[in-house]
Amino acid sequence: MIRIIYALSLMLLLTPNVMAREVINFSFTCKVLDQQMLEVMDGKSSRYSGYTDGSKIGDTFKLDFEYTELYQEAYILSFESDHKDVSLNSFVENSNFTELDDSGNYSWNVFGVYGHNLSENSLRIAHVDWELTGRRYYKNDWNLLLRSGMYDQIFIQTANCMNVPDKLGIILEKIKANHK
Repeated sequence: MIRIIYALSLMLLLTPNVMAREVINFSFTCKVLDQQMLEVMDGKSSRYSGYTDGSKIGDTFKLDFEYTELYQEAYILSFESDHKDVSLNSFVENSNFTELDDSGNYSWNVFGVYGHNLSENSLRIAHVDWELTGRRYYKNDWNLLLRSGMYDQIFIQTANCMNVPDKLGIILEKIKANHK
């Protein structure tokens, strides 16, 4: 009987959701305002309104944030989206943290190649072949700009995200407490 209780206790401790001290989720729900794709092939430039079967002006997508506090001074902040055109997902953890500057901008260096920046009023999530930037323009409303592409094409999209839940400030305070 003691072995069964020990085995169950061990399983509970090793389950990620049980290990997490706290998890905070929130989402930006964004409406596509405009988009363009530029391509150059064989020395000729072409312009398109988007990808075939991709996002259209007026479509919506979500940008999900999840802060998971694992234990004291250890956290993971992940970003994921249901965007049709670009696979937007990334994460940072406490060991990637580089600085908190005087303007309240938090920075992480991910794999030494690209960085993420986050503050109460702006964000930048950069990946190898895409970058998402945004700025709060009124209360909990945000503008976003997505750029993706490499070599011979680039996709640019603007979006408006209204009524974003006010959990970003809570997350930033927890991250700040981890890096005192």
